[in-house]
Amino acid sequence: FEVIFDDSDESPGVKFKDAALLGFPFSVVIGRQFKNERLYEFQERATGTKTMVSKQNLLQLLKEHIG
Repeated sequence: FEVIFDDSDESPGVKFKDAALLGFPFSVVIGRQFKNERLYEFQERATGTKTMVSKQNLLQLLKEHIG
């Protein structure tokens, strides 16, 4: 997988907008759910669908979408 890690000082909204402008098909967010439950947020840009997944399921989900 190729990963772009946005560690800029911008707000999350600006980061998501930049990713959409660059055409990234998916985003993986490590947020509050990760801190509390160790879950990642996987979002498909085309549909806006968000799915909370474990690390193992995240890797499987990426493999299914990327091929």
